Amino acid sequence: MPLVGSALKAKMSERIFQGLKREFADVSATAGYSPVAEEHWKKLADAISDAALDIVTDIQTNAIVMPGIPLVAGAFGGSTIGPGKIS
Repeated sequence: MPLVGSALKAKMSERIFQGLKREFADVSATAGYSPVAEEHWKKLADAISDAALDIVTDIQTNAIVMPGIPLVAGAFGGSTIGPGKIS
């Protein structure tokens, strides 16, 4: 399964937004503030989740897969049958 920066960013953004919403649920008691708060939480979540793009890019450009992944040899080469280990 390939790493996709935009997919990880979307997952992180939603997780961060839901966490902010949960932790600051008490603002809903303030009249008219909740819609403004949610808009700002979404902006915060989007900005913070930009780190996901950096993480994926770094893994894709700098990670080294260690040798020793088990292979099954076939007529045209081998296929991995075990997970790799990134160093």
